[in-house]
Amino acid sequence: ITNGNVDIQRIGLAPYFQHCLFAGPDGLAKPAPDLFTKACHHLKLPPESILHIGDHPLTDVYGANNAGMMSAWLNLKHQTLPTILPNIELFHLDNLLFF
Repeated sequence: ITNGNVDIQRIGLAPYFQHCLFAGPDGLAKPAPDLFTKACHHLKLPPESILHIGDHPLTDVYGANNAGMMSAWLNLKHQTLPTILPNIELFHLDNLLFF
């Protein structure tokens, strides 16, 4: 799910995703629950079974937590931990291999 204009085909990630949901045509922008809820429906999973990974503390971490999902903050810039706490803090996507 994205608030931006990510083209997963162009950036080479299309083989890893079954669906891509966009703010606007698919619902209100994150942190609103629209896209998170729609993702649950597409995946046929309850929110507590989903780990949302994102790089923004408000739109991704708060949005996922508020929607009942687990959240992983992709902290590529090694910023100070936000007041909205993620379930997991990652500094590189390779860190997911250890969970």
